[in-house]
Amino acid sequence: MKKRSATFTLQHLLLGILCVLVVSFLARFAMVSFASPSRMIAVAQEPTPTPTIDDELTTTIPSEAQTPIEEVTPEENQSIDALAFPTVDIPNAPTKFSKIDFPVVMYHFVEKRDKINTHKAIIRKQANSYKSYIDYTKKDGVRATLDRDPATFEKDLQLLQKYGFTSYFIKEIPLLFQGKIALQKKSIALTFDDGYRDFYENAFPLLKKYKMKATLYVVYDYIGKEGFVTEDDIRDMVQSGFIEIGSHTLGHVDLNKTPDAIAKKEIFLSKSKLEEITGISVLSFAYPYGIITTNAQRFAREAGYVAAVTTAQGRVQSASREYLITRLRPGSLTEDTIKKNFSNVKK
Repeated sequence: MKKRSATFTLQHLLLGILCVLVVSFLARFAMVSFASPSRMIAVAQEPTPTPTIDDELTTTIPSEAQTPIEEVTPEENQSIDALAFPTVDIPNAPTKFSKIDFPVVMYHFVEKRDKINTHKAIIRKQANSYKSYIDYTKKDGVRATLDRDPATFEKDLQLLQKYGFTSYFIKEIPLLFQGKIALQKKSIALTFDDGYRDFYENAFPLLKKYKMKATLYVVYDYIGKEGFVTEDDIRDMVQSGFIEIGSHTLGHVDLNKTPDAIAKKEIFLSKSKLEEITGISVLSFAYPYGIITTNAQRFAREAGYVAAVTTAQGRVQSASREYLITRLRPGSLTEDTIKKNFSNVKK
């Protein structure tokens, strides 16, 4: 009887130990599964919401067509030395005006409509990094919203001249707020995105003819490619005194989908490379696709840009938002709107 009792007790003991081991194993397995690298990466890669400009000053409009960019592997990301770029401390200068009614017009193409098909044929023949960005121009509907016929563009300039408008570069906007440059009663800025060659061929001669300034945002990697401005074009325009060259990144990337190290490189390096061509400081920036992120604003400031333009619609500019400058589509330049609405209101 005693032998049977001892055996029974030993069996219970062994069963208890086995249960403890099983429970311990399951607990450890659950912890490892929850903290697995795959889950951590998934959490880390969840997109952060893009900050929007509040409705006090602007009304958000649909941005330009957005196209996917190539995925960047962790190894490629780590190969970029984000600390290699010097930062520039830009103190907040005292301002004379907190807000101004200052229209900034956003152009892209200035070409004759019969040239669109030719341009699309050029795009199809290209097999390089910029194809993904301009694929959407194969759709006439999208292209039409970005295009301005040279004759129509000349009428825009004639109206501005008729009603006594003064044109400014984007880099001059902070100086207007500070009172270092006189803000005329009727003031405007004309901007052109991407650096298409039709700007040099069609818009630039007209700007010189009517003595109007403009800012051209150049994608550095596209310079010299078919359909885009060359380095000689850029130098010629800068030397004229009528054109400011601004940066539109190295490769027109979506800054919201780009790792910070690469986004920083796109913003910093495009500036320095354009400065090598122009021989002067490049001081304004345009967000590709109009996509704004908090880090992109910070990188633009650190790189030494003094202002940045968006694709958000509005004409009231704020001294506290020099990296969130709003713009208008060319269709806003009708004689009626120019006569009635485009005169600066200082606040």
